[in-house]
Amino acid sequence: PVYNLTILAIDSGTPSATGSASLLVVLEDINDNGPTLTTTEGEVIENQHAGTPIMTLQSSDPDLPPNQGPFTYYLLSTGPATSYFSLSPAGVLTTTREIDREQISDFYLSVITRDSGFPQMSS
Repeated sequence: PVYNLTILAIDSGTPSATGSASLLVVLEDINDNGPTLTTTEGEVIENQHAGTPIMTLQSSDPDLPPNQGPFTYYLLSTGPATSYFSLSPAGVLTTTREIDREQISDFYLSVITRDSGFPQMSS
């Protein structure tokens, strides 16, 4: 945001003397907020071939540009779910092998989202 202020000064003399000046203030944003994942659930039909796209993750960030996106995404390597899925840096989640719903019906993935600000923030 930009603020344009006018400062007016009046002295206590007789007659009063006055003066004014304009002051321009530019408030710059710092990268003090991490991104928030806005898509958190996806579905895929069982027995689909490896490479089947499930969803594209999306995030939001209350900071102003350039401290927002583009966002990058990473899977945390924990649990058995990581052997079934791949996540591109652009946020496209795909299968890495066929999934049998009768064996595993729900997966929980941990994802890191990073913004493009400096310093880079993640959540």
